[in-house]
Amino acid sequence: MVKRLFLLVLILAAAGILYWLIKGDSDEVRIRKSFETFARAASKEAGEGTTALLIKTQTLGKLFDEKCSLEGTKTFLDGNYTPEEVTSNAVMARKHASSLSMRFHDLTVNISSPEDASARFTVRVTGISANAGGSFSESREMNATLRKKEGKWLFTSFKVIDVFEK
Repeated sequence: MVKRLFLLVLILAAAGILYWLIKGDSDEVRIRKSFETFARAASKEAGEGTTALLIKTQTLGKLFDEKCSLEGTKTFLDGNYTPEEVTSNAVMARKHASSLSMRFHDLTVNISSPEDASARFTVRVTGISANAGGSFSESREMNATLRKKEGKWLFTSFKVIDVFEK
């Protein structure tokens, strides 16, 4: 009896592992991982070398669709960008900080179709200025849209949400 029970548990465990391997992560999990990858690739450690810079910026470029829009910043940054432009802008921005950390909080994902999704979140960027040496910290409430291409979720737009102060 114990042998049969052990065999049954072993078969169920193997079936569960096989199901997990075949099905893989859900789309929501994949989207959340895209945000985690974005945060890691955009962040910069103090004393980070050129090799790390190249790897991170290449990783960052692979997260974006052919055209990605940014709006709501009320600055020169509003516009449409290719992955190459995102990469070059990331390199330029990283030069102005000796360390930089990006974190996404309160991430809510809405999958509207098998190929389209949106997300609402708070992004927090902190760091130390390379020139002045002072620290900075900015938070923004944002929306993002993503499109699934070749099994990967790619960012297609970002929009800053105006939050009214009391």
